[in-house]
Amino acid sequence: MKNIKITVAIILTIFLLFPLVSCNGGGTASITDESINSTSETSNEESRYVADVPDTDFNNEFTVTFLIRNHEHGIFETWDFEQHEKNSDIINDALEARNNYIQEKYKVKLESYAVGGERNGGQMLTAIREEALSEQGLFDVVYSSLYDAVSLASEGAFYDLSELPHINLQAPWWDEKALDNLSLANRTFYAIGDISIQINDTLPVILFNKQMVKDGGLDNPYDLVKSGKWTLDKFEEMAKGIYKDNGDSVIDIKDTFGIGGQNDTMYNLFYNTGGRSFELDKSGNPQISFMNDKNISAFTKIYNIMNDKQVFMSANYYANIPGFKESPVEYIVDAFTTGRMLFYAEGMLHVPEMRDSLVDFGLLPLPKYDEDQEDYYHLLGAWGATVVAIPRSNKNEKNTALIVEALAAESKNTLAKAYYEKILRYRNTRDNESESMLDIILSTKSIDMGFAYRWGNLPEILVAMLNMGEPNFVSMYEAREEVAKTEMQRAIETFSNLPHYIEE
Repeated sequence: MKNIKITVAIILTIFLLFPLVSCNGGGTASITDESINSTSETSNEESRYVADVPDTDFNNEFTVTFLIRNHEHGIFETWDFEQHEKNSDIINDALEARNNYIQEKYKVKLESYAVGGERNGGQMLTAIREEALSEQGLFDVVYSSLYDAVSLASEGAFYDLSELPHINLQAPWWDEKALDNLSLANRTFYAIGDISIQINDTLPVILFNKQMVKDGGLDNPYDLVKSGKWTLDKFEEMAKGIYKDNGDSVIDIKDTFGIGGQNDTMYNLFYNTGGRSFELDKSGNPQISFMNDKNISAFTKIYNIMNDKQVFMSANYYANIPGFKESPVEYIVDAFTTGRMLFYAEGMLHVPEMRDSLVDFGLLPLPKYDEDQEDYYHLLGAWGATVVAIPRSNKNEKNTALIVEALAAESKNTLAKAYYEKILRYRNTRDNESESMLDIILSTKSIDMGFAYRWGNLPEILVAMLNMGEPNFVSMYEAREEVAKTEMQRAIETFSNLPHYIEE
């Protein structure tokens, strides 16, 4: 493992949100003092991140084609590889600037190959499998779903990125915390980083109605976060006194609630308390960490909040009520945007839906377990995660890795900055405090190995108990424990025995 050499000129606060990565990888990352124009309000110039790869001129005879998702994937269509009609100008400008920079600097062509089908287990999975067999050269890099990537990696479809020349997974444009929880048996076949920032849309966030806080004489949520008192108990306390019947004496979608969301909110709240299904031991090996007193206590607190129909309005609970166009989540959105909900727990993906709301709202991180908890933890959604991988069918893997690393580094200069500054700060938020809350969310993102690898489907226990209305944490865990252990060991053995990269 080589050291990272960083020469700093002037680094914007935004770049500090993306920590250095400590996973296996070769090469040396550097930041130069080459200045570029900046839209920052705090500085007129900034440092550039530059990958330490050969300054190769491919003379426009080398094309790198990325496998991406087309419009059939709906909200999961790939929008962060090339310009897209759904994007704002700032994102499209960043994509154009990034791609043009790489194409001009290395005299290389960047192209896409789009497929449709389901988000997981659909045409993309099939396309990669068929390419592995036929080696037609239809694509060189894949923007795959995490679930597909895990399946394909176990079949030997991808190169180990930590072994490829030019790829430096220690570099700040790759995500340290996510890679720590995605690497298995010291193998890293797929990565998360600034090269594909679409994954940030899966992060959880809590919106709150400022007027309801004021009218109810409630504690200022921003002050609670700053003082370390933004906890599950405070979350429940504030939400409990909000419920108001609309006059029909029935708990329904027309009432006023303290909290709204989906049953999946259980996963996000549990993760932010420090709850994990699997964690790495000191040797870097995964082990089950689901069953302990702290996790049981955290689950019980969250269950009591979400199981109280006068406190938590769940879209799942109202799924059989006719009236929505595409999803019962529309009922939650309506309640929040019409001033009938104090807190709305949702993914970052849905925050733009609030832009036209007349409700004055703010953004918050998820509440901690208690005041003794020092850090926040925000769960990247495995259901919508995009990872980057290089298929073994690619016989020009060395040059491809060079371009991937360079593209990832340039993404930190352009794409990551545009997503954060414009899409989040200036379009979705309405006050400076919300911006600092977003800082917390983006800088504390990671993933639980249990969600990525689904050994024994342990995390599913949480929502299963909520759906059944029976919080039998211990018994449900014990029913899956041996299966989880067996599947975990099998996966470790499989990944350990996958072929290693040998440079010719």
